[in-house]
Amino acid sequence: MTLNQMHLAVPDIKELSSATVITPQRSYPLHVIVPVFNEEHAIKDVIHRIKRVLRTYPYETKITVIDDGSTDKTIEKIGSEPEINLVTNRINQGKARSLNKCFRMIGENEIVVLIDGDGEHPPEEIMKLVTPILKGKADIVIGTRFSPKFPLSLEKAPKGSYLNNHKRFSKIRKFGNIIISILIFLLYKQYISDSQSGYRAFKPGILMKYQSKFTGFEIETEMTLELMKRGYRLYEVPITTGLSTRESHMHIFRDSLKIFKTILVLKYC
Repeated sequence: MTLNQMHLAVPDIKELSSATVITPQRSYPLHVIVPVFNEEHAIKDVIHRIKRVLRTYPYETKITVIDDGSTDKTIEKIGSEPEINLVTNRINQGKARSLNKCFRMIGENEIVVLIDGDGEHPPEEIMKLVTPILKGKADIVIGTRFSPKFPLSLEKAPKGSYLNNHKRFSKIRKFGNIIISILIFLLYKQYISDSQSGYRAFKPGILMKYQSKFTGFEIETEMTLELMKRGYRLYEVPITTGLSTRESHMHIFRDSLKIFKTILVLKYC
C-alpha cells in the first residue's frame, strides 16, 4: 500500500457540520483550553467566537486561557473578559509546560478541546471535532490543515493557513509537515497528515493525568504518538483556517529538529 493510498478513517463531513449540535446521551461538560503567548491582536476575538459556539452546547462549558509569560497586552485583553479562567506563567516556559498546568485542572467527565489563540483555527468548527467523540466514533480528533485523503498534495493546505501563504518559510513548513508525516508512517505504520496541528478534541479522562515529558512545540507530536501507542482511536477531520495575526512562534529549524528527535525518542527509548 502506498502513502497516497493511506488515510485515516474520516467521518462524513456533512454529518459533522459545525452548525450541528449532537445531544450526548450523558452529560459531558466541554472544556476549551487556549494556550497563548503575545496574542494581543487576536485573543479577544478568539474568545468571543469560542463563547458563541459554547452557547449552543447543552451542558456545562468552561474556557481556560493559559498565558505563557506574554510581554504585550495579552493578559490585559483576557482580563477584561468575564467567565474566563486565566492561568499565567511569570516567564515563558514553553507550550508543553503550560499545557501540563491546564491538564491538572481538567474535570473527570470533561471533553477537552485545545485551540491555539492566534486566530488560525476557527472556533466555529469546535463541534466538528467534538461530534465524533459524542457519537462514540473517536477518542481523539485532530483538525488537519491538509486533506487526510490526499496527504502528499501541497495544494491541500487551506488558504489563509501559515502552511499556504506568503509568510516566511511557508514552503519549507509544507515540506516539513510532509516529511514528519512520512517518518511517523514508516515508524508507527499509521499516517497522520497533520501531527503538528494545535486544534484537537479529547474524550473524557485522556488528558487528566497526562503530563508531557517535553517543554515546547513537541507536545503535539508527543501526544499524537503516545496516545496512539496506548490504543486510543484517532481521527482527523479537515478544518478551514484563518490567517494568524503574527508569524509562527516556532523556530523553523530548531523546533523541527526537536520534533524529529521526539519521534525517534518515543519509538526507541
